[in-house]
Amino acid sequence: MYNAIEKRISIRKYSGGIGENLLSKVKAWSENLESLNPDIPVKFHVVKEGEQVSKYFKSFMDRYMKVYAPHYILVTTEKKDNYLENLGYMGEQLVLKMATEGIGTCWVGSNFKDHVVKQIIQIPQQQQYIIMIAFGKPENPLNSILERKRKALSEISNGRIVSYDTIIKALQIAPSAINSQPWKVKIWKNEIHLYYDAPKKIYKKMIQSLNKIDLGIGLCHMVEEARYEGMDVELVKDQEKKREQDYFMTLHLQSS
Repeated sequence: MYNAIEKRISIRKYSGGIGENLLSKVKAWSENLESLNPDIPVKFHVVKEGEQVSKYFKSFMDRYMKVYAPHYILVTTEKKDNYLENLGYMGEQLVLKMATEGIGTCWVGSNFKDHVVKQIIQIPQQQQYIIMIAFGKPENPLNSILERKRKALSEISNGRIVSYDTIIKALQIAPSAINSQPWKVKIWKNEIHLYYDAPKKIYKKMIQSLNKIDLGIGLCHMVEEARYEGMDVELVKDQEKKREQDYFMTLHLQSS
């Protein structure tokens, strides 16, 4: 998973699909993901034949919503507190697992309506479609990315503790809607507090819900990196921090 964080990049061009063995792995992984809240039902629907999804792209105006891929994962969930953050946290685990097998992926924030989605998958009772993940064999093999267009560490962190630098870097390179990078962290002793850093007003309203998914995605990167470094991670809601605007979650870290 550590290598997957460095290799993962949003893939928009694919050379073909993946075989049945890998598809079976993806389906198995999708059913065994760590959740921020087990009380929120989430389902990752693997759609083998990409044409079943992409044929509905013709009505979209935004080019970012048109990623033609051999396969897709349509994500449905119940809408409860922090359901979007939970979805992002779980979905990025799946994305990283797929990257370990060289599978290319791309989060796609589509505005499919439920009546369209019902033509493709069976939506579980009380759940709603939220977002999709395009995937397949990338045109070029996944390799570690040396340079990415990202905010400097000093822009997303209030301070740098050397032992946590790599955890913040893992957050720094996480994917986000139109690369808005809506994260801010405050480090205090053995805790990293994660906040929502709203993008510029021109984008805020358009991608606010997607940015909540991004918070979960970024949190996933930090947790995976901390565990790779041998730390025990406890995710908690700090009762004092909850009063602060845009506070989301705290990582309590202890060396194993």
